Amino acid sequence: MLDTLAGWGMRPPVVVADAAYGTNAHLRAGLAQRGIDYTPAVRADVTAHPFDAQPTAPDRKGPVGCWPQPRYRHPAPSVAALATGLGQKAFTSLTWRQGSGGELRSRFAAVRVRPVGNFEGRSWPGWHHHVTLVTAAHAFLTEQRPVPKVPGPHSPSTRSSTPSRTS
Repeated sequence: MLDTLAGWGMRPPVVVADAAYGTNAHLRAGLAQRGIDYTPAVRADVTAHPFDAQPTAPDRKGPVGCWPQPRYRHPAPSVAALATGLGQKAFTSLTWRQGSGGELRSRFAAVRVRPVGNFEGRSWPGWHHHVTLVTAAHAFLTEQRPVPKVPGPHSPSTRSSTPSRTS
């Protein structure tokens, strides 16, 4: 969808995503690769390194063999632990609408972090795994789709989703 938008010469100023997308490393990597800023919500149990944390590689032992992979020296804390360490001034209280039990409000902090999960699609097995899952998900959603929508006065699209019968 974002690539289609880019094909029209447009790009979103920022992509906002809920927690289900916040843990999707493939989505985050794709947005970063396209230079699109994003701000996902994440569950409190998700782990991440502070943005200033840098992985370090141990010294290479011997003249042959592979270079050691860079690693973080300490395990990543949960984002809840990172948020606790920010202090009260880092948070902004927002009210976004009136709910049935009163105002819906919460406190938010914007923090740059380095996610722990590496995008596995950079290898042939990772790409194959990704494409297999996407194909299975697409087939499932297509099978579950009800009869095509009948266009009406409140349809969100001006284009009908029913195929034309011109034959």
